[in-house]
Amino acid sequence: MTVRSARINDVAEISALVNVYAQRNLMLPRPLNTIYEHLRDFIVLEEDGHVVGCAALHVLWFDLAEIRSVAIHPDYTGRGYGRRIVEASMKDAQELGIHQVFMLILPNGPMWKLSEKLGFHEVSKETLPHKVWADCLNCPKFTNCDEVAVITEVAPKVESPHQWQ
Repeated sequence: MTVRSARINDVAEISALVNVYAQRNLMLPRPLNTIYEHLRDFIVLEEDGHVVGCAALHVLWFDLAEIRSVAIHPDYTGRGYGRRIVEASMKDAQELGIHQVFMLILPNGPMWKLSEKLGFHEVSKETLPHKVWADCLNCPKFTNCDEVAVITEVAPKVESPHQWQ
């Protein structure tokens, strides 16, 4: 099993993985064009030449990123692959110098237990920047969201590099 950056020829398999869970209302669907546009956000788990897991690190600001679209092929769950892909995303954020990463997850789902093990803690969704909610407008659960926000620190806090006037 290899964790690596996603490539163009992975898009169909990433789409299939994500949309299996989207069809069950467990995550947002990702159309092909969105995956292509954000391909550099994605990392994959490859086994025997096939993508069996994926996640995307979406940078929102100098100090905040979201880990999203975490999906493991149903035949490969229970092997620690979810942990590997989330830890790899956290490491990417750390190497970029991003202070915090968050995820929007279902309470008491498989990502809930994993997030606790990896040091995430629940925060009010309202504490996150409004920019986070752009994807929510396309969610079928927009008016009745059942996800919670969890967040953790992955790198030291830094002062804003921006000088606003």
